[in-house]
Amino acid sequence: MKGKIIREGDVVHIYQLSADKGIVFYERKDFLVFYTLFSCLTRQFGITLAGLCIMLNHFHVALYNVTEAAVSAFMCLLKSMFSFEYNKRYSRSGALWPDGFGSSIKRG
Repeated sequence: MKGKIIREGDVVHIYQLSADKGIVFYERKDFLVFYTLFSCLTRQFGITLAGLCIMLNHFHVALYNVTEAAVSAFMCLLKSMFSFEYNKRYSRSGALWPDGFGSSIKRG
């Protein structure tokens, strides 16, 4: 999110595609693990959720009342924790998500 200025009342749209563009969320448990980690981290970071959409190979998040630093730390931890659980569950290794993430600021 470098260089983006978040003002009060802005909604930050974040999107993340899997590293190989393949399916990540195979089973209901994959969705539930992601959602549980996501929910715990939003509370931990004091982030207010405006929307969450989990697709088969990517996800979209809309947040407000956040700072650039909080969004970056939140996404780093979310992707890391979910990747660890996912790789353990499916006996795989390597990156599940690419470095960074897409974001845009919605105003008005």
